Amino acid sequence: MHEGGISTPFIALWPAGLPTDGSLCRVPSQLVDVLPTIADAARAGYPTQRDGHDVPAVEGVSLLSALRGEPERGQRDLFWEHEGNCAVRRGRWKLVRKHRGPWELYDIEADRTELDDLASAHPDLVATLDEAWQAWADRCGVIPREEVLALYAARGHGLPEE
Repeated sequence: MHEGGISTPFIALWPAGLPTDGSLCRVPSQLVDVLPTIADAARAGYPTQRDGHDVPAVEGVSLLSALRGEPERGQRDLFWEHEGNCAVRRGRWKLVRKHRGPWELYDIEADRTELDDLASAHPDLVATLDEAWQAWADRCGVIPREEVLALYAARGHGLPEE
């Protein structure tokens, strides 16, 4: 969840729809933005139902305007969870927690390498971002790692490495 694991470049080439000058887009985004971006570029809708069942709303947003260099529409929170490790980014702030560990808070603009944990200096921000992360996890159905491990054990599978 630290920047070394999630900060990855993304290359987009579409000569008919994007600048071809080699410009960089520095808008924070994530994998869930790819589908809405492609749908936007194709002028395709996203279904609300399939075979009589509701389709969950898309979590991401289209990056088409950002890739075209247009002004940002405003900040949004980005969320991650992987094997019990968690993170949320809001603007310059990033809250990170290794599985079973305490939350750590970083100012990504001032400390890109996440060496200076500011959680103790900003407890209200930690609480606010923790609450936002939990609301996202509840909405998206994130299963706590302990429950995943219990399911493995109940099915007689060997447990994944901790």
